[in-house]
Amino acid sequence: MSYEYGTKKFLEDIGGRLANLREEKHLTQEELAERLDISRASVYRYEMGEIDFKVSILDKYSAEFGVSADFLLSGHNLDDRKQVLDLLDNLSKTISLLKHKLSQN
Repeated sequence: MSYEYGTKKFLEDIGGRLANLREEKHLTQEELAERLDISRASVYRYEMGEIDFKVSILDKYSAEFGVSADFLLSGHNLDDRKQVLDLLDNLSKTISLLKHKLSQN
């Protein structure tokens, strides 16, 4: 399968996260394949970023490892991003307030 560099890198990043999660659970590729009802070769190819993901496979991995599909795809949980955005919003408000107070002096 031929991919543009960006797409290939994206799949490799996802594959790396999948391999890390599998290793954290001390599972072999074969054990994980049995749990997901896919071939060991497929597990290998997903982890190497050699093949694209179907939604059903992403769901199986998410359920198996107890993580969101968002985490598998991006390395971030939605909650993490929301917390960062809230923090940035609060920081922005604080900076605006400080600028206003400084301009009054």
